[in-house]
Amino acid sequence: MSNTFSVDDVIAAAKPVERVVPVCVAGELVGEYEQLKDELENLGPVRTLGGGRDTEIRARLAELEGEMKARTFDFRFRALPAKAWSDLMAKHPDKAGKRLFDVDAFPPAAIAACCVEPAGMDDPDKVEALLASLSTAQQGDLFDGAWEVNTAAPKGMSSFTASAALRDSGRSSASAAPAASPEASSSDE
Repeated sequence: MSNTFSVDDVIAAAKPVERVVPVCVAGELVGEYEQLKDELENLGPVRTLGGGRDTEIRARLAELEGEMKARTFDFRFRALPAKAWSDLMAKHPDKAGKRLFDVDAFPPAAIAACCVEPAGMDDPDKVEALLASLSTAQQGDLFDGAWEVNTAAPKGMSSFTASAALRDSGRSSASAAPAASPEASSSDE
């Protein structure tokens, strides 16, 4: 059976990459949850059977998970066309010329340009207001969503592609040599 298709078929099927980033906006609940998890771990293997502090902690953790879920919002990011992404970066150059973009101006602009849900995220003023109410880590999660849909291979595709290439070459993934990391090492900086 021949698997033939045209470029028109590919163009018709192509859709931008999307990614959902959940963000719990209840910082006080996250803090309490993490504190209780640490306390439970510190109890170690010596735990009472029923009715002890570990039971209290587990019950509160379950409550917190429900409360946190109710205050977690999904942000859907969609990749821009390559030229639009490039133009957006060009509009926010690093003033010192040492980075790809202005680290203060580009992330909010990228979030506004790529976040398609919830409604209103295309308004730069609303994005700025939202970011002002979030922690640096939460801001980073949102920017990572915008960055990754535009610059990273879809999750799982690298393994799929590598497996297909190895299969076609007659090698197994177990015999594949590890690839060098694309990340810059500390000696590169």
